[in-house]
Parts: sequence; structure tokens; C-alpha cells
Amino acid sequence: MTITSKIEKNLRSGILIVLTLLSAAWGAIHQWVQSVRTAGVDALRPFGAVESFWSLLTNGAYLKRVTASSLVLLVGTLLLTLIFRRAFCGQICPLGFLQELFGKLGRKLFGKRRPQLWGWVDRLARNLKYLVLVGVAILSWVLGELIVRPYDPWASWMHLTSPELFAEMGWGFAILILGLLGSLFEERSFCRYACPLGALLGGVSKLGLVRVARNHETCIHCSRCTKFCPVNIPVEHLNPVTTAECLSCGLCVSACPVPTTLNFALPSKNMPKVPGWVVSVGSVVLLTVVIGLGILSRHFSFLQQTTEERVLELAQQGAGFDSSLIKGRDHLETVSRISGISLDVLVERLGVSPQDVQLPIKELGAKYPSVTPESVRELVDALLASDGTSQPKR
Repeated sequence: MTITSKIEKNLRSGILIVLTLLSAAWGAIHQWVQSVRTAGVDALRPFGAVESFWSLLTNGAYLKRVTASSLVLLVGTLLLTLIFRRAFCGQICPLGFLQELFGKLGRKLFGKRRPQLWGWVDRLARNLKYLVLVGVAILSWVLGELIVRPYDPWASWMHLTSPELFAEMGWGFAILILGLLGSLFEERSFCRYACPLGALLGGVSKLGLVRVARNHETCIHCSRCTKFCPVNIPVEHLNPVTTAECLSCGLCVSACPVPTTLNFALPSKNMPKVPGWVVSVGSVVLLTVVIGLGILSRHFSFLQQTTEERVLELAQQGAGFDSSLIKGRDHLETVSRISGISLDVLVERLGVSPQDVQLPIKELGAKYPSVTPESVRELVDALLASDGTSQPKR
């Protein structure tokens, strides 16, 4: 590995470490810092805009929990893919980086004896993510809700410190753990076989400009590029690498022992080279610019409206009360105020002491196991659909 390759590899790793730590901190702040109303994971998830596509097209509205910020991120991610192919997966995504770390651990633990899927099984299984993409999109459009949320490993990662984790995202947490443990054997196992966003970006990446190119005249066929590829692409036999599986991570480029044999390049006759650091830094800069434009145009925000502000906005638009606006950080007093349901009724039906009505709902679960944000939403929906909600039962 040349000094330049080592610097570029460390730069990529540094960016991913920072983004992974920031995402973990963001999740913790969202769950526990009551004074800062950070946007929820669904508002900051590009795939939310895909799930909301049909609703946006027919009703001009996003699905519950999704905001315009999700669409801004999707646009930025697609632009990034058209330039640097799947650089979002290989240079930005914290979940992919976590799997990569487990893959490195697997290599150290098992070495050449690491059990892996047979070649044809692996190739067949990679198509599953496209079925997941189509299935999730269609079901979300037909049912008009985020059906993938309880199974989303990214949502569970952002809720690791939340009491809601097992109550609302138990399956997502299980998939997260399976994806990480699976990466001990098949690196980036969730990315390879199940990620719907990766499937979408894989298709778009066929139109991407920058790709890995190999100089076959100087290639010594040492197989290091293939060995270090996290998704087992036979790089040493391709020129250029145009498969939708390529993550544009540049690990094959860094691993090549012969200078200038493997490079990122543009698709022209002479294949102009693109330094690896340009892909890493360019990916971050492009997404930052798109987010900045979204903020300036008021279509993107890292903060969310208070529940009461959002309810008031919907009322002004003539929309009815939406119980999904009730968050784990809200108090029962807030729920009573925004829904018009008597606080006494909520206290009685939930079996909560009047002394605890100012505790965040997600903290009530420690004292009242049956009380979760979802159970409160269900109760509010049931009460609003029935008569006599303004007074407690006698």
C-alpha cells in the first residue's frame, strides 16, 4: 500500500467513524435531552421518501413520521449516486461501516477457515434485497404507513438507548444483531442481501460516472483487490467495475500493491483518474450542500416541531388529529391538551398515578410496563372514536 493509498483509506475511515459516532449521539440526544427537540429517525432517513412516494403523488402528503427532510436526503443521495455510484453505502452509511468492522473481526477470528455461502447461493441471495425494495414500497403505498419501521435496523440503532426499543422495534433490533453477526462470515451481510435502499442505489449506480478502473497491463493478479472487497467482487477480472454491488468504498484501490493499477476513474477513452480522497470528501460535501439548500428553502430541519405546534398546523390545514404525533417524550398532560381528552380519563384507562402525569411517556414504562407510546396512541384513537371521552368512567 502506497502512502497516498494509506492516507485515503484513513481519511475514509475517519469520516465513517465521525458519522457513526454522530448518529449514535443524535439518537441518544433525541431520546433523552428533553430541551432539544431533534428530528426523529424517520424524518432523517432517505428511504422514507421512497415509502411516501405514492402518498406524495396522490395526496401531496408524506406518510406519518416522514417529513420533507427525508425527500431532501433522498435527492442528495441519488445525486451522489449519479456521480460517485454507491458512495453513500461505502463512504457515508454508519450501518454499513459497523458491518465492515464486524467483517474485519471475522477475518481475524476465522482467517481462511471463515465459513461462507457457496458462490451460487451468495449470488442468488443478493437478489433478495430487490424483492425487499419492491415489497416494502408496494405495501407502504397500498397501506399508507411505514410498514418497515418495526423491522428497520437503522431505526433500532438510533433507538438503542430508548425504552421503546423492544416495545416498538424488537424485530429491527434482531435484524441489526443478525446483520452484524452475519458480517463475521459474509461481510456487509445486511447490505448484500436485505437493504432496500442499497437495492435502489444499486440500480441507479449503473448510470454513475466515477467507477473503479484497472490497468490490466500493470496488474500482477495478486488477488488483494478481490480479497479486501467487502462484497466479494472479483475486481482483478473486471475493467472497469460496473456491477451494482460495488460500494465505491475504495478498499480495493487501497489494497493494490502496484501504484496506478487500480483507481477511481471517469468513463471516457483515457479513463481520467479521480483520487480516492475526492470520492470521500466529495460525497460529504455534496450531501452537505444539498442539506444546506434544503435548510435555506425550509424543506429540511434537524429539529422537529413540538407536538402542539404540529397539531395546530394540521388543524389550520383542516386535517384531523393524528395520534402518531404523540411522542415518547410527551407527557400525559400534553396528550390531554392536544387531543381534547380528559386527563382524568387517560389516567384512569392507563392505570397511572396522577402524580406521574408530567413524566415523559417513555419513562412511565419503568413503573407501568403496559404504558408505551404506542399503547397511548392506541388508547387515544379508541377514545376519539367513541363517545363520552371528556369524563372519566364512574
